Amino acid sequence: MKNALAARARARGALMVKLCVDSPALDVDAATLWRARTTSLFMTCERAVFGDLERSVVLYERCRHDENRARCVIRTKLDAKLPYMVRRALGVKSSRDAVVMYDDVTLEETQSTAPYLFEASSRTYGTFLNPENSVLKGTVLCKSVDDGSMLSVRLECAVKMTGIGSAIERTIVSGMKTKFALYPKVIELYKAKLRENEAKRRERDEERAAKASIDACADACEFHSARDSDSERDDVAPSLADDRVADAKKGDATSPIATGCCVPASRRRSRSSNSNSNAAPVKRIP
Repeated sequence: MKNALAARARARGALMVKLCVDSPALDVDAATLWRARTTSLFMTCERAVFGDLERSVVLYERCRHDENRARCVIRTKLDAKLPYMVRRALGVKSSRDAVVMYDDVTLEETQSTAPYLFEASSRTYGTFLNPENSVLKGTVLCKSVDDGSMLSVRLECAVKMTGIGSAIERTIVSGMKTKFALYPKVIELYKAKLRENEAKRRERDEERAAKASIDACADACEFHSARDSDSERDDVAPSLADDRVADAKKGDATSPIATGCCVPASRRRSRSSNSNSNAAPVKRIP
């Protein structure tokens, strides 16, 4: 009799389901995990492991009066199979119709409640769940365990839909437990993605350094070649001048200096030739 009454009360939403779900020990420290949970890379890994269609942060803002607290709204498009009774009550035709959920999270960015313990409060609503027909709220904890960490959630769930409320609650609880059990795979994939991104970053840095070295070498080669050509011109010019002076001293008519004299060659006469031309002609005695 009591079980029947409890089932009816839960169907009407008079009772609230309370549970606590813990993840297995995770191979990452609590501070790193807490910072990573709201990054796009970590959410990509969650989506790949959980099988969600989409998962992203649509709002992130800091509290005005407390810089340590921030509000984060996470949008998740689930690829979930809705039970037949739920689909019939909600008017959903296919079991593969996507359900969109929003997690409105108020989190502490740094530890404050205890050493190596981070805490966030969340309220969830979605396509068919709203504050008028459901209550889905909880507290998410991230705490240190030995050399790693652990995620925990304390959840309160009540769906006020006659006939299908308990079925939706069971679906939510089952999905929560399944996802928390898969978090070790999420961490493993996240670390692999970090190593891959780090390798790509090092490769880009090496390419930039090699390109910079090649450009510096090319500039140095151009500088030295320009200096060598200038020195060659300086060495050649004096030798040509010396050759021209030597040719002129030899009296070479083809020499550039000899032919370039300011006095024409036809008018060059010696002093002896001028004196002979002015003298009287010499008579020859037979």
